[in-house]
Amino acid sequence: MMKFILSMLAAGVFLAVQGTEQITLALACSSACQTYGNTDSKLIFGWGEVLDEFLDPSVKILNFARSGYSTKTFFERGNWTQLVKAKPNYALLALGANDNPPKKDSTTLDQYRKNLRKQVADCRAAGIKPIFVTLNQSMTYAKNRKDIVFSKQGPFRKDRAPYSQVIREVAKEEGLPCLELFDTQFRYMSAMGEAKCAALYRYDPQKQKLDPSHTNREGARFVAMIIAEQLAKSGSPLASKVKMDKVEAAKKEFLPPPALR
Repeated sequence: MMKFILSMLAAGVFLAVQGTEQITLALACSSACQTYGNTDSKLIFGWGEVLDEFLDPSVKILNFARSGYSTKTFFERGNWTQLVKAKPNYALLALGANDNPPKKDSTTLDQYRKNLRKQVADCRAAGIKPIFVTLNQSMTYAKNRKDIVFSKQGPFRKDRAPYSQVIREVAKEEGLPCLELFDTQFRYMSAMGEAKCAALYRYDPQKQKLDPSHTNREGARFVAMIIAEQLAKSGSPLASKVKMDKVEAAKKEFLPPPALR
């Protein structure tokens, strides 16, 4: 009888472990996502550092994001090879902020499309499930070059719009989920207003002013919240790992009541 009880207990432990089997999620992105390791919340944080707040603990994040990298340099400098060799279960593909000209390592839209397709092909060959993410928005400097404000188009990166559209198109062609960060962030930031949005951007101690392109810890949480919210709607099996109670709590924290409807 005792052996039977012990065997049942062992089986229960095994099933419990099975039920919480670890899932690995790799992140392919640039500075907006990178891990910086700062402890001062006013300094730069990437959304990859805080995404785990909105995901089940069974999801382990592997952050391959690197500042300044385009799809071109991500391939050329070996970061993509490292990601594929890690064989994560899933990969969020969010590169593109540095692909638009006139940046040094930019790509044409045609080359960008080819690079995204190569990412998909490599993921599938390695048994990785790819999920696309459209690009992030940012603010800009005011005329005094100190304060940060919305551009004439609002919190909208016109230069990133064509690249986000290519992401959508490749995702549709390949039958893959696409998390709509670009449009959702624009809508949410527009509802929040300039002053509240400015508080989401990091203080640059070298320039001794705010940086309109990179987030502090709260800004990183804001972007991670949107990505998690979009992941929950994506139809991916990973959607079940999103902690929607955390997402909804963060939305109430960041957004004015009308935007929550």
